[in-house]
Amino acid sequence: MRKLRSFIIASIIIIISVFFVNILFQKIIKDNLSICFIRLYNDIKNESTFIQKTETDKKNVFMLYGSSELGNTELTENPIKYFPKKGANFIVSPIGKGYMQDLSHVIKFLANPALKGKKVGFIVSLQWFLDKNGTPTDNFQMNFSELQFYEAMKNNSISSDLKKQICRRIYLLISNNSFYSDAATYAKLYSSNTLTSKIKFTLLKPYFDLKCSLLKFSNTIKLLKLEKNYNAKYNVKLSNLTTIDEKKDLEDAEKLGSKLANNNSFYILNSYYNEFLKNNLGKIKNQSKNVKLTDSKEYDDLEILLKVCKANNIKPLFILMPVNARYYDYTGINKDARTAFFNKTKKFISNYGFEVVDFQSHEYEKYLMEDGMHLGWKGWLYVNKEIAKYYSK
Repeated sequence: MRKLRSFIIASIIIIISVFFVNILFQKIIKDNLSICFIRLYNDIKNESTFIQKTETDKKNVFMLYGSSELGNTELTENPIKYFPKKGANFIVSPIGKGYMQDLSHVIKFLANPALKGKKVGFIVSLQWFLDKNGTPTDNFQMNFSELQFYEAMKNNSISSDLKKQICRRIYLLISNNSFYSDAATYAKLYSSNTLTSKIKFTLLKPYFDLKCSLLKFSNTIKLLKLEKNYNAKYNVKLSNLTTIDEKKDLEDAEKLGSKLANNNSFYILNSYYNEFLKNNLGKIKNQSKNVKLTDSKEYDDLEILLKVCKANNIKPLFILMPVNARYYDYTGINKDARTAFFNKTKKFISNYGFEVVDFQSHEYEKYLMEDGMHLGWKGWLYVNKEIAKYYSK
């Protein structure tokens, strides 16, 4: 009995210590938050609810959600580097990574109550709809944040039924991975309607809350180290802002693209073409001819995201990312299929009252994309124009 009492007392002391140390470290991170850190595209930042809340609360920061296209920070046209400008004096914070789709962002949106009433950008990729079952299990798992999942479930702005729908979907995608056994148990118990499951969930709730606190502390330590090292390397000042010159920007993008993407008929980056496509042209020809983009279960996850935005009064500009039409024609997804996809998706989003833009009219334009699926020199400029317009409304 004495040992048990000692264990309980020690556990309480540890929990209290972790709580207060975490608050202290988070204050240090917040006080030292720099412009260059806000612009950072990084896994640790991407998994942190705290830093995303902090950035959302800051003035003149535009949160931009998407996937791997955000990671090409070498391009000066990437909004991370392109902004701020005179008349568009805001910083873009990129949230997302490769293979991240709607359901991953559902968790991020729910876990960040600071998004309420805020304008954000959300990039939707046609590639997400290639698989008829929606986001593949492996892709979802590599992007799953257990911390953000627990924090998302604390958001009471959505109905219990919608939470159960989210949990059922998440359980389906993570239940085969023992690393996420706790989150899978949470999702399974929460989404069940049996009395036994409800009792088990109630009994385990303190454990899930404790794990959430420990994951939060672990992430704070990683953030503290990241911020210290990153801020020591980069120093960005918002001075002498240039004015947006659309004509010159497009001319410069055309010149750069013509130098870097001139050895293939797709107008794809030479280095990408040489490494991934040149010796595989026979394999990729018409490889996607039987894909029906408009039938993907990804629309179910997109609808969950729309419901979450509606319930939390988040105001996203949905950006339907363009494609390299020459490349997609070659792989079998022709213009008619792409048009059907863009039309359905625009209507799907508009029916929830959100703004949506697409760039299909530019899809055969040279240097729009840097490869088959990632925004390139001119593509980002068109997106930047819409972002600046939306932010200034």
